[in-house]
Amino acid sequence: MKAGWVLLQRQREEVRELFAEPLAARVGRSVDEVREGGLEGGDFPIDSEVEVRLADGSRLVLRHAFAVVDEAQGVVGVGAEHGGYPVVGMGDSEVVERRWG
Repeated sequence: MKAGWVLLQRQREEVRELFAEPLAARVGRSVDEVREGGLEGGDFPIDSEVEVRLADGSRLVLRHAFAVVDEAQGVVGVGAEHGGYPVVGMGDSEVVERRWG
């Protein structure tokens, strides 16, 4: 397995662990199911996108996505079906979830 793919797999596992409780609540499965099995294609709404606006004006926009916030740790995780699971420090960031349809 290539090093880049291994890194992505490890990052996904770490994000699932960090956000296991809010992810489980979001997708309607137990914390253990999320930790062990991860997310499924049906967990990602097809009629949505998440935009993270950073303090410097940069923006991250992902479709078929949702956000989970861990205010205690000051981070937001975005679950995107094809965009992976980016994690961004909240700081002065703003998270906007949009749904249409």
